[in-house]
Formats: sequence, structure tokens, C-alpha cells
Amino acid sequence: MMDAGRHPRIQLHTLAEVVGLDGEAGAFRARVRQRPRFVDPDRCTGCGTCTEACPSVRPNPYDAGLKAAKAIDRPFPQAVPAAFHIDRDACLNEEFLVCERCVQACEPGAIDFDDRTRHYDLDVGAVVVATGFDELDPTELLAFGYGRAPNVMTGLEFERLLCATGPTRGHIQRPTDGARPGRVVFVNCVGSRGEGGRPYCSRYCCLNSVKSALLAHDHEPDLEECVLLYTDMRAAGRGYDAFVERGLGHEKIRHVHGRPAKIQEDPATHDLTLWVEDTATGRPTKITAGRVVLSTAAIPARGSAELADVLGVELHPQGFYRRRDPDNPPAELSR
Repeated sequence: MMDAGRHPRIQLHTLAEVVGLDGEAGAFRARVRQRPRFVDPDRCTGCGTCTEACPSVRPNPYDAGLKAAKAIDRPFPQAVPAAFHIDRDACLNEEFLVCERCVQACEPGAIDFDDRTRHYDLDVGAVVVATGFDELDPTELLAFGYGRAPNVMTGLEFERLLCATGPTRGHIQRPTDGARPGRVVFVNCVGSRGEGGRPYCSRYCCLNSVKSALLAHDHEPDLEECVLLYTDMRAAGRGYDAFVERGLGHEKIRHVHGRPAKIQEDPATHDLTLWVEDTATGRPTKITAGRVVLSTAAIPARGSAELADVLGVELHPQGFYRRRDPDNPPAELSR
């Protein structure tokens, strides 16, 4: 990302979105709306004194809400540009309340509460739509206990725990008691493969679970084991089969071909019990765990439908972008 920010032939438009697109291939005109940063990136030195002075605390979206952030901050250390940004929804400086502690702390005078939304046009030859995807909110799937049992989390939240800059600095801890869980169970296909009305395979879940299980044992060698509950172990990509085989061959990683019917929490210890049918044996079994990680379905990114209207492209019934021809060429949309 930093290399892209320094590249002489790449121009980044941050906090910006396309709100209109006219013309045809080779001669498009894109209308762009850029939201205010409230910090002048040319003056901001990235020193962080504004963040230290800010009294407003909010959940950090980059850490999936597991860590706190100030109303003025930089999303993560490698963010481009390196300038800070003010979240006006969390900021205390309003029309009838004057805080301005960040203004007083900023020696270069980079804070600008009068910053406004800008609109401009770009002449472009082609448009690449790379929205990514969002994770399904598993609270709608009541059997998994997410949002009710504190020791049940999503795969993205678990990734932030494993990160050295995350909320626990790479240590796998339970929020209920701060202890290391003895056993971690990964549940694949949560909301995929027919569950919740989504018939598709999300493709990333199996690999993500295997990778997270390997990293968990690297970070916490004393973990009892990691258990992977799966429907089918699918490796979508070149060389990924070998990666999955390496993961499943780990002496402390066990894989069970089955899906949990329900997850129950012990109210006294906050330990979790998963009721699973092992389809290899056809017998129901129960697995106890200190932590459960849900590999949730990939769903269309927020705003995908609105962006499709702006770009004049078609959507698949599941909400993803429809390709002009699924076979040839595979990356070309309907426009």
C-alpha cells in the first residue's frame, strides 16, 4: 500500500466514492464525491499528539471493535496517507459543544473543522470494481450463540487477536477471564452452503480456518488442540491443497466432518459445548471448547447495490456483481 502511495503513476483518492459514471469503454467520465478528513494531510506530520489529547473513545473498526480508538486517529500504522482523520460521529466538537483539544495540541495547525465535501470529475478509460465482501453477522443464526456467549467470535475477530498489533498483542485470551482456552473449535460454512438462504460456498473459509489454527499453535504452543468442523474441505486456488494438507497433518489440529446443531454455554465457567454429528461415523458427539471461532459466509459488501446502480452494471440474485460471460472473459461485468 505504501508503495502504491509513492508511485508516480498512481493517484490515490481516499475517503472518496464514485457517484456517477457516463460514457463508454475507453472514454468514461466518473463523478467523485470526497468526504472531509477534517485534517490537512499536507500539514499533518503523524505525530499523534492530537490522539493523546482527544477525550472521546470509540470501538476501533480496524480491530473489529475489540479495541478502543479515539475520535481522531490513523486507522492503522501503514495507512496511506499517513495523516490522521476525525470521525465526526464520535467527535465531541459540535455546534453547541466546543472541545477543540486536538486543535490546541496540533502544533502544525492541521486540524480543520471547516473542511467540506468536494465533488470533481475524472476522465478514465476503464473502471475496476474491487469492493471485496463483508462477513455475515452470525447473530441471526441463534444456534451458534454469537452475541450471547462471549467466547464465541468470528474468524475476522480471531485474526485480530492473533495480530501482534491487535487488542491482546497476539495472545489468545478469553474475554470472560483472560485465560488461554484449552481447546479452540473452528466452525466452517456458518451461513454458507444453504444455511440462511445462501446456497453458495464462500471459498475462503476452509483456508482461513486452517491458517488460523496453524497460527494459533505458533502463538500459543501450549494449546490443547484446535478442532475444525467442516462440510467439505475445499482449497480454492493454486497450491492451496498442499497448504491444507500441511495444516491437517499438524499433530494438534483435528478435523471432524460434521456441523454443530447447537452451541451451549456453561453459565458458571463460560465454557462451550458443541453438539455435532460426525458424518464419518454417523454418531452424535459433543465437543467442549474454551473458544469457538465461526467462519462466516461472505456476503456482498455494504453499498454494492447502490454502486451497481451508479455504474450501470447488473447484480447476481445473491447480490454480487454479475459477469457478462461466466466463462470468457471471467472478469468483465455486464457493462
